[in-house]
Amino acid sequence: MTSSSPTSSSKVLKRKKSSLSEIKITILGDRNVGKSAIVVRFLTRRYIMEYEHNIDNRYKYEIIIDSEPIIFDILDASSTSTLCINNVDISSHSCDLLLLMYSITDRQSFIYAKNLLKHIVQMKGSTGTQIPLIAIVGNKSDLVHLRQVSVEEGEILVTEYSEITALYYGEISVADQLVHQLFIDLYRWVKKNKVIPKSLTPSLLDRVVIGIKGSTSNGSVIG
Repeated sequence: MTSSSPTSSSKVLKRKKSSLSEIKITILGDRNVGKSAIVVRFLTRRYIMEYEHNIDNRYKYEIIIDSEPIIFDILDASSTSTLCINNVDISSHSCDLLLLMYSITDRQSFIYAKNLLKHIVQMKGSTGTQIPLIAIVGNKSDLVHLRQVSVEEGEILVTEYSEITALYYGEISVADQLVHQLFIDLYRWVKKNKVIPKSLTPSLLDRVVIGIKGSTSNGSVIG
């Protein structure tokens, strides 16, 4: 094993020290569209059936994207109200991305998502509220034989509001393994369209580096 001098170690540690970015996502949508299921799928890679809950659930999850540690702060908003957005702070200060979900097998859930989007835009116009970026995601894309909402309808909706705010559109099946990639794509899209704030929380990489730096034993430096 090759021992490294304190000088060379500190240089490597300084190079590897990383800042931690945090993206805050609020998920909104009608009942039974897969809001909770998509979060659990992302966090655990396990698939669960959607379940009802009467309170907002918040999750924090750290992953590495493009060699950078990222914290996902996700709010799964309850949909027990007539229009759940009335009970959620959707200003750009509270979240970076609003994820509006619907089921392609349920036209009513698509109408609900459209009304959410309309309400958000009206709120921006009437109050001057700076709203976050918005993603519209149709779930249950694997159930094509039960489809009630076409891809074209989703694209038309995005086009209708594209001059007002940046919109992301896509379809997904929470039952498959692409959910993790969806959240990665959403992070990259948000990062491209706005500056993502740095979190005050040290990343896992930073905590490891701090531990190494505080060690008195000599060791090899890799990388």
